[in-house]
Amino acid sequence: MKVCLDPGHGGKDRANRGPSGYIEADGVLDIALRVKELLVKKGIEVVITRDKDETVSLAKRVAIADGNKADILVSIHSNAGPPQARGVETFYSAFSKQGKALAKEIQIRLVGLGLKDRGIKIRLGKNGADYYYMIRNPKAVSVITEVGFHTNPEEEKLLKTASFRQKAAQAIANGIIAFSR
Repeated sequence: MKVCLDPGHGGKDRANRGPSGYIEADGVLDIALRVKELLVKKGIEVVITRDKDETVSLAKRVAIADGNKADILVSIHSNAGPPQARGVETFYSAFSKQGKALAKEIQIRLVGLGLKDRGIKIRLGKNGADYYYMIRNPKAVSVITEVGFHTNPEEEKLLKTASFRQKAAQAIANGIIAFSR
């Protein structure tokens, strides 16, 4: 099995910030690098769409996953919304039973960190296709996981700590491993 990790945003796309300075692009990169380390230790082959702060287009991200023949793609983000919004959610393709199963495994483990369960979800565009490019276009079983709200002051505090990012990485890695069995 080969896993592609996609830390969202980065490079010129650094606008998503929390109220006290958390930057989504940096936080999710750190989480993704930690997931990679955990999976590699388990003997799982991992590719990553970016390993530093750089701009990588959505098309290039998909090309990296497809070009490396990834079986699974997990795009990692933190969410934005009103300050009271909180919790984790994971999106999957409306047309993929495997995507739903992967989303469920990751979501269960992230919720286990004590975060509100916003559920596993699909989102369709007006044309009836999957809305998110990173779910719609890769050949791999693909999900987008939102590891809390960086716009929520309490969750931003968590996201700013290395210990929470390690726990989130472990949860995502454990979800991937459980799905792959």
